[in-house]
Formats: sequence, C-alpha cells, structure tokens
Amino acid sequence: MKHPSGQCVFCGGGRLTKEHIWSDWIRDFVNTNSHVQTSQSSLHNLAGRIALTHENSETRMGAMHQRKVRIVCRRCNNGWMSACVAAAKPVAKQIISGGLINISPKEQESLATWIAIMHSMAEYIDTESLVVSASERSQIMATKLPPNSFVIHIGRYSGVGWRPMDYRHTALTEAIPPPLPGPSALRLTDNKIGIATGVIGSLAFHVASSTHAPFLSRFNNACLPSNMERIWPLRNRPIDWGTVAVLSDLDLGGIHGRFADLTRS
Repeated sequence: MKHPSGQCVFCGGGRLTKEHIWSDWIRDFVNTNSHVQTSQSSLHNLAGRIALTHENSETRMGAMHQRKVRIVCRRCNNGWMSACVAAAKPVAKQIISGGLINISPKEQESLATWIAIMHSMAEYIDTESLVVSASERSQIMATKLPPNSFVIHIGRYSGVGWRPMDYRHTALTEAIPPPLPGPSALRLTDNKIGIATGVIGSLAFHVASSTHAPFLSRFNNACLPSNMERIWPLRNRPIDWGTVAVLSDLDLGGIHGRFADLTRS
C-alpha cells in the first residue's frame, strides 16, 4: 500500500527531507562507482499461478550508498533513526570489513533494527513492490525493533558478483482468479510477502516480511541457504562469526530463483 505523498512513512508528519537509504558512513568501507538494483513484484494466487509480473532493474552511476529518497521527516531521521543506526554501527563496521567477531544477542538486535529500517526505506526504490505496511513502520518507530512479521538473517559473503554493494527485492501479492472464464478482473487480497537480499562488503543480509504468516513459512524457509544466521526473531545466543560458513554468489543468487520457483509450484 502506497503511503500518502508528503508524509513521513514512519510518523506521518510533514517537512520531509531527502535522506540516505543506506547509512552514509558505509562510504568509509565500500568504494563503488556504479550499481544495479533489482526490484520485482508479481501477483500470485493460492493455486500457484502467476497472474501478473512487474519487474524493474536499473543501473545508476554513483555510489549505491549515496542513494536518497524523500520519504522521512527530519525529526525521525535525526532522532530515533539516528540512534538506532549509531547502536548498530560498531558491530556492522566490523562485519562489513570482514572481521571475525563474536556477535552478542544485543548486537544482533541492533543489527536487525538497522537492517529493518534500511529495508523499509529501500522498498521505495520501486513503489510498485511495496510490502511493509504503515503499521509495521510505526511499530519500528515505537519499539526501535523490527516488527514480529519480519524474519532477518545475516551471512558471511565471500563472492564477487554482489560486491561491493547490491540489493535485490521480490514481492508477491496474492490474486484470486475470477470464478468463471472471461474478462472478469482478478481480485487482489491483502496477503503479501516481500523478500530482500543485500550485500554491503562482507555482510550479506536477508529480510522477509509478510502480512500473512503462512506465506512466510511457505516461502522464506524454503528459499534461504543453511549458512545464514537468523538474528530476528532473536534467538538469545551469541554468534561466533568465525565459525559461520561463507556464502558464495551461487548461494545468494539462488534465493530469489527458488522464491520464483515456489510461486509456480
């Protein structure tokens, strides 16, 4: 659901500013002159038939971390959002740089919140594939945590195809076909799921969110490689990053391919 123009997507206030999707301090660790961002959405019914597909892929000159959108007010950006980013920055910097550290549950929580904020803003790269709802964004603002409808994983990226930064988003909306053959329109439901996979240096992250819990269990669990660590919902145990198996380009590339295959099964 698209947010009313001119209103902050988190608090609903005005006086929007053009803000970075990705934390600007990333420039100290990632150097890039161009990037490709892919966003896809499709309509899907319970029988598994693809009814409609929308795809958007763009290449932009300039560093990916410099991408901005005008969807957040200055008060949110300089207030609670800034505090959440600052909390995640120390551990995020170490992982992005390839450090092999022990990640505490509190650090995992901070990372998950930072990723949830970035993902909620990055969806606006292609407004046709929005999944995160206004109530979920309000929950992030109120709790300074990801919503319960988010599942977030991270991994140690060792490939080259997604470096130094990349972000790929796929969204599905359930569509019920007309009861009789003919020109009748498909009926869209409120059931949606979005998955996003990104890389920043050596950090790979994956976010799945849905307005319909069965969609999450059906799609997300079957798509992820086994060597990604879940950080939300929190497991309340430390992660020894040095013992986590690395992710290849094949591992990451297969996520969205398997997701598309499941919509046809």
